[in-house]
Amino acid sequence: TDADEGSNADITYSITDENQGMFDITPKTGVITLRSPLDYERTQHYVLAVQAEDGGGRSSSVTVYVNVKDLNDNAPVFDPNRYTADDISEDVPVGTSILTVTATDRDEGTNAEIDYSIVSGDPNDQFSIQSDGTIVMAAALDREQNYLYNLVVMATDRAIPAYLRLSSTAQVEIIVNDINDNPPRFVTPNVTSVYENSPVNTVVMTIRAEDPDEERNSYVDYSMAPVPGDKFVLDSISGQLKVNGDLDREATPSYIVMVTATDKGQPPMSTSMELTINLLDRNDNNPVFGPVSYDVSVLEDVAVGTELVQVVAADVDEGTNGVVRYSIVSGNTDNDLTINAVTGRISVARLIDHERTDGYNLVVRARDQGSTPLEALATVTVTVTDVNDYVPLFINSPFVAHVMENDNNVPQFVTQVSAQDEDSGTMGQVDYYLPDDEGGKFSITSSDGRISLLRTLDREDQSEYLLTVLAEDRGSPRLTGTGTVRVLVDDVNDNTPTFDKQTYTTTIAENVPVNTDVLLVSATDLDTGDNGNIRYTLSGDLGDKFEVNPSTGQIITIGLLDRETRSLYTMVVMATDSSAADARSSSATVTVTVSDVDDNAPAFVDRSIDAYLPDNAPIGTFVALATATDPDEGTNGNVRYSLFGSD
Repeated sequence: TDADEGSNADITYSITDENQGMFDITPKTGVITLRSPLDYERTQHYVLAVQAEDGGGRSSSVTVYVNVKDLNDNAPVFDPNRYTADDISEDVPVGTSILTVTATDRDEGTNAEIDYSIVSGDPNDQFSIQSDGTIVMAAALDREQNYLYNLVVMATDRAIPAYLRLSSTAQVEIIVNDINDNPPRFVTPNVTSVYENSPVNTVVMTIRAEDPDEERNSYVDYSMAPVPGDKFVLDSISGQLKVNGDLDREATPSYIVMVTATDKGQPPMSTSMELTINLLDRNDNNPVFGPVSYDVSVLEDVAVGTELVQVVAADVDEGTNGVVRYSIVSGNTDNDLTINAVTGRISVARLIDHERTDGYNLVVRARDQGSTPLEALATVTVTVTDVNDYVPLFINSPFVAHVMENDNNVPQFVTQVSAQDEDSGTMGQVDYYLPDDEGGKFSITSSDGRISLLRTLDREDQSEYLLTVLAEDRGSPRLTGTGTVRVLVDDVNDNTPTFDKQTYTTTIAENVPVNTDVLLVSATDLDTGDNGNIRYTLSGDLGDKFEVNPSTGQIITIGLLDRETRSLYTMVVMATDSSAADARSSSATVTVTVSDVDDNAPAFVDRSIDAYLPDNAPIGTFVALATATDPDEGTNGNVRYSLFGSD
């Protein structure tokens, strides 16, 4: 302050001695301010000389001491920031010190006090760190699990409050050294295979064992216990297992070999395993039938699907090489039989027939399923036994035979029937019967089917006989076939044509034209063929006016008729059959009356009449008589007169 007044009391402040230039002072107010940031770690104290001068030029000075307080502005620093421990054996005991890390902090007090921690690289907590930075074993090591640890160690100061604390990290690399604490371990399977008949030196497999130790501790040698017959050899270095002798799967399907893997550590460690070597099959064996021939009988009426026999073939190979499939190579007529390809069962595929095929001589093949299949053959003889399954069959039924009527030479042979039965032996032998002999007119010989006529026949009574013939075989039960015999009775001209009437009468107008039907006559003849074929003829005084159709019996006009000339005709009609040897005939009378038509005009007897009358003749006086005639008859011939003309 300044007790003066006016300008003498105006005070101006200034710093007169501060050689680092870190501070400024406000001239009017005397407020000291920082010109640059302070750093406790570089300068902890500052001494300032401050002058106060009034307007009259009077001044005074004062010393200002500035003490810098520490802030936690420096993180701990590791020196060095990377550490390595490469001589740690994996069997080091728990509690052993590995190494010590060191960090410093330029701050003071608690800001400079440091705590150490492991923040990463130790997932299993195998290490711990002490307050002085010494890393200590906390759990046992195993190089085979982890041979290298990259720890991150953190140094943190103890500033208060805690959120002001600073930290830094260092890398610590710990390399774990191996000891021979692991035996070899086989990584190849304990089962392998090789084809039988493989040549010597064929590689079966490469045996491989791994040892998680390192360097010599992990080097492995292989050995094998003796194998019967020295069939295999093992290379001790490469582990290659090779064939060393003949291999036959059918003799020895597999081998069990003891294989040992030994490392080269000190002391050495080893592991053994039983290796099973299975011999893979080669298709080196044919299927074998047992037996190689089969005989079987079967009735011909056996149902479709019936099993007849099973063939069996064995193949000592395995897998598809030993799988056998069956087929019929030959002898299967019409493919009547079939074989199950898997089971070898032979069965009926379609209806068999002794009469068609009485047996089958099959050749059956058994073939394995190898890539180059092998096979064997067997024979199967199937005999088909006949059963009475065929009905006698008439070959030419219906049969047709002819006999003459009126033939008294009886008994006489008519015809012979024949039926065939496809069965064999007595089952195919046939006996013949007539269930109806037409009243004793016919007979048949049972042994040969000869049919005989026993009585004289009349065709006009019955012209045809239809005989039923039975053919019965001798099987059990007996089977019967049926045939028919048509016996035609041939005609003899023993009947005369007969008119349906003996006298025919008709009337016809005189004015009919030529070819007018007059009358139809009819005759019948009970005979047949030419013997019954009738021809008609006319005889008598025909006057060339009539004729008859020889086939139909129709009488017609062949000339013009005139009743006035002739009004009645009487004729004889003859009916004669057409037998060439002994024709027969009969006759009938035909009377034809010609009826009148008005075909004639009246005619005067005198065409001209002269008559004389006196002048004074009275009425009713007879003058003359005119006469006219008409040849027609009846009313057609009645004449009426009339007078006309000038009087």
